[in-house]
Amino acid sequence: MKMLEGRIGRQESVSILVQAMAAICIFSLHTLTVYENGNTTYIWMPLGIALAVAGGLAVRSCMSRTGQSDLIALYRGGLGRLLGCASLLAVAIALLWQCSSLFNHFLSDLHSYIFPTDRYGAVIFWVVLAVAYIAWGGLERIARTGKCIAPLVGFVLLITLFMPVKGYRLYRLFPFPGDTVGAIAGLCLRSFAQMLPVILLTLSLTSALQGERMVRQTIAIAGAVAFVLVLLVQLALGLVFTAEQLANMNMPLFRINMNLLSDGYYLRQDKASVFIWLMAAVPGGAYLLYGFAYLFCKATGGENIRPALLTGTVLLICILLLRREALFGLFEGVQTWISHFGVYLILPPLLLACVVQSVREKRKGGAKQHDA
Repeated sequence: MKMLEGRIGRQESVSILVQAMAAICIFSLHTLTVYENGNTTYIWMPLGIALAVAGGLAVRSCMSRTGQSDLIALYRGGLGRLLGCASLLAVAIALLWQCSSLFNHFLSDLHSYIFPTDRYGAVIFWVVLAVAYIAWGGLERIARTGKCIAPLVGFVLLITLFMPVKGYRLYRLFPFPGDTVGAIAGLCLRSFAQMLPVILLTLSLTSALQGERMVRQTIAIAGAVAFVLVLLVQLALGLVFTAEQLANMNMPLFRINMNLLSDGYYLRQDKASVFIWLMAAVPGGAYLLYGFAYLFCKATGGENIRPALLTGTVLLICILLLRREALFGLFEGVQTWISHFGVYLILPPLLLACVVQSVREKRKGGAKQHDA
């Protein structure tokens, strides 16, 4: 089988998982909807990450107790081959959709502010080509690329957040908390739903991550780092911009310094930073694209991941083009539906598989005690 899993260490696995989780939170945010009632992203977004990490560790614990090596074995053992494969396909499709959501607003701003005279399709082509090239090399190439650029991205992120510190104003966070408790809980659930497929993908790569213990450590460490990064970014955005301003920005992180710096070398740092954020988003997107192809092959019985990678790349380009050019309203409606109800296609089969496997394990334990 040519699944291109390879073997990666803790630093590589943590780096790529952090980049995927943080990129999804920061770059796929639908600001017009999220900020319409005020700014609460610094509350519900980190909480959603924490819930997803806690859920992933709970599933990993259940797998350890029931003797399942990875998510694929859990699904097939608890749901049967047909329903288990259908559940894997749902996770695979969610990963591909997340990859398209990650680059949708990103490429829109890249085209508008950096390459306004070029065709939007050309911008999509070259960025997706980089994503596909990294994914084509397999998990080792994705993870090691993410590890190589992580220090640079982290350094630039710190500069971006701390350089405009004199312009931070606490009053921009008000009204506090900016929304009702029920609405914040709903947004927290949406953040949890966004993070869950990425966590489940990591649970599917037990052999590549060199064992169950490494998977647990990867999820816990990456979750903690992503929690802090996303909290700092969203809090900084809230201190620089009001909710009304944020609602009209696709990518607020691009322009966090524009209204604070009027001269000097850092006047156009926002444009230079675009390419740093792109360096972080490309490996994260490659991880999502690889995850789609990997789970698709596991669900359908494929033995070579590269045809699925090629199919996923073509679908990704089509989704991005149609979102911008022809079917924007339709895709926004689909995005809204997935944000509200997508978790119900993934979470119930996962819970059912865990419950069934736990019940079977208890019955086996009771039978052994009875025989003894």
